[in-house]
Amino acid sequence: DLVVVNHHLLFADMALKEEGFGELLPTAEAIVLDEAHQLPDIAANFFGDSVSSYQLKEFARDALVAQGTEAGDDQQLRAALECISVVSDDLHAAFANFTRAGEWQEVCDNPDVVQGFDELVNITAMIDQQLEEASNRGPMLENCFNRMQRMRLRMALFERDRPVSEEPEEAGADWVRWWESSKRGFVFHATPVSVAGQFSAMLKRYPAAWIFTSATLSVAGEFSYYQHQLGLDDVSAQSWPSPFDYERSALMYLPNIREEPRDPNYVTAVVDAAVPVIKAAQGRTFMLFTSYRALGNAAELLAGQLDYPLLVQGEASRGQLIDEFVRLGNAVLLGTSTFWQGVDVRGPVLSAVIIDKLPFAPPTEP
Repeated sequence: DLVVVNHHLLFADMALKEEGFGELLPTAEAIVLDEAHQLPDIAANFFGDSVSSYQLKEFARDALVAQGTEAGDDQQLRAALECISVVSDDLHAAFANFTRAGEWQEVCDNPDVVQGFDELVNITAMIDQQLEEASNRGPMLENCFNRMQRMRLRMALFERDRPVSEEPEEAGADWVRWWESSKRGFVFHATPVSVAGQFSAMLKRYPAAWIFTSATLSVAGEFSYYQHQLGLDDVSAQSWPSPFDYERSALMYLPNIREEPRDPNYVTAVVDAAVPVIKAAQGRTFMLFTSYRALGNAAELLAGQLDYPLLVQGEASRGQLIDEFVRLGNAVLLGTSTFWQGVDVRGPVLSAVIIDKLPFAPPTEP
């Protein structure tokens, strides 16, 4: 009678139902979305499109298997498929002179990026044509042809001369085209500026009681901002104060740290300020960081300063670390993003939470 899933699986099920491919989840009379403040970002990814070097290489691997199984004599197709990794790596290298992410327009005039992208468009167009001719030789090749068709539609979003007005009709709003690059590869994103229209239309296609709950849905007691983000009209909204007695049961300490967060010595200063707090709390502390680098630096600095057990994210799973933290009763746990929410350690075993800096999305992220 009750099905518990995460947000992404729910959206994936809706996508399958929309496309007529079946379903992952049964129909329901009521859908409760906890931590619903995450939905605008998840919906933006869900309604957006992306092309990545990983997708391209994964497709090439699958298509090479299909070619070898169903069209072993088609060496021309094989040669074209083997070019995808080379072309993808060349395009990835073209982003070496840029920061980790940026708007698509910023790189559209770079000759290396333009050449790399044009080569990718050309090789995928050639493979698309060859797969169309080979698709009748077996179901694996037919599936690869359909995948390439969808990938080329996504790539068309990033063609330099494509006007915004020609972008997908289902978007219903302007899109932001942007890119990310790391040591492992690149991703091109097309993200809708607003998901309100698509999200509200999706809800109407699924008649059920939709309940959105979170500690952070209202702004100054009003829900209008959140409703505007998701296109939620004619809803009932209610807010209740926390039952936690903050005034008598909590203390906030803001140390005067002179170093700016970008200063190389900032983590050292944070640790210096944290050690007396940890000792006063007799361990029993979470230290939460906004980056893995800061977490690793803090772990090295704390290793020789504390008489309490030190648990560091990455040494075991999140569940194992929390169980060990509770079992020890006086441990210090260092964690990053996955420990920021969804963790509930009750009682005095967790007596202090130390945050290196307040997290926010980088203002330069498109």
